[in-house]
Amino acid sequence: MERLKLRVIQCLPETYRQVHIRRFRQLLRVPCRRRVIFVASEHTRSAVCRYFPFVDASTLEVCYPPAASGVPGHAVARDILGETGVEPERYVLLISAQRWQKNALRAMLALDRVYHERPGETTKTLVLGVSPKHRFTPYLQHPERFVFHGYVDAQSLKQLYSAARFFVFPTLNEGFGYPPLECMQQGTAVVSAAVTSTPELYQDAVAYCDPLSVDDIGRQLRRFLDDPVLVAEFAKRGAHRVRCVAARQAEDFDRLCDLLLAPE
Repeated sequence: MERLKLRVIQCLPETYRQVHIRRFRQLLRVPCRRRVIFVASEHTRSAVCRYFPFVDASTLEVCYPPAASGVPGHAVARDILGETGVEPERYVLLISAQRWQKNALRAMLALDRVYHERPGETTKTLVLGVSPKHRFTPYLQHPERFVFHGYVDAQSLKQLYSAARFFVFPTLNEGFGYPPLECMQQGTAVVSAAVTSTPELYQDAVAYCDPLSVDDIGRQLRRFLDDPVLVAEFAKRGAHRVRCVAARQAEDFDRLCDLLLAPE
């Protein structure tokens, strides 16, 4: 489905755009006593103004979406490290690799170059959300250094965030961007793309890279692989930043509830 969607966007970009414009116009026709459109970030607000110029900008308000609710009570613990075959602090983590917007292949190419330069490097790369792995391995010189796995449940992902040496998030577009925040919450440092909403949301708590440049992604990866003190510093910054975002999320959620429950 993702590949089909990407092909439509590439071949029929104007058609794809017009479909979304029609959907947005339909939403604006819904009767309401006061029109307020909540968006997840300043980036999203700007994007709406750009791509849907018929929207009244004064009706757009930034409201950070609530934090994830956590692991369901009925969830069964899994030995996800044993299942994937990785060791704590001995792997770099990539997620949602099958989604083209997450740009995992460029990060894999950057890591592959590192492995080629450093035959003695023992850190592996765990890539989640892949089926089948053969869509990526033909591009890699050292596929044996990569562990490919499908999507995992929330509890398992939390464990993998916590045990990773660091997390790489080379995304091409984010309206908000939960994964690095979830990773920071587990005390793990993050290398992130410097695009769309990420600088707004993460500020100085991550090491930024150009997601379109394999060389620049590799530059930050080498810094993290070579300097555990730097990694620890970014983990510390991340822990502070996630608390700040959580406070903003709680504040915005209360504001949203007040608006929804206000008398006419």
